[in-house]
Amino acid sequence: FRGEAGRLRQLNYLSPRRLTELMAERTAGRGAVVNVLDCRVLAMTAADDPYCAAKLALLAYTREAAVRFASTLSVNAVAPGPVLVSPTIGEKAGACPLGRPTPAAVAAAVLFLLEASATSGAVIPVDGGQSLLA
Repeated sequence: FRGEAGRLRQLNYLSPRRLTELMAERTAGRGAVVNVLDCRVLAMTAADDPYCAAKLALLAYTREAAVRFASTLSVNAVAPGPVLVSPTIGEKAGACPLGRPTPAAVAAAVLFLLEASATSGAVIPVDGGQSLLA
């Protein structure tokens, strides 16, 4: 992967993967990782664009790492919907029956997963109900 596609893969898949592996290598206590996905990938099996392909790979890795590191690390993910899209940009984010999620709602889901010691391999959509419409 080169150029923009390579950068997107590095940022959205390879870096979180490496950080998870580093967390698993630590020697003291039990750890927790929460990866950040995108609610759009929850209904995908393949993606054409580099961003969604990287997030789809991170979704698969989150589940793989949850099994692989179960003895020392919980690995979960949140899948935010259109949090930061400004109406002035003109981007169509799709319907959110519960309203657009806020950064605080995403942070609350991350905090829950960090504290949920008996949870691993979970993905929480924080998308205002958008994934229910897919």
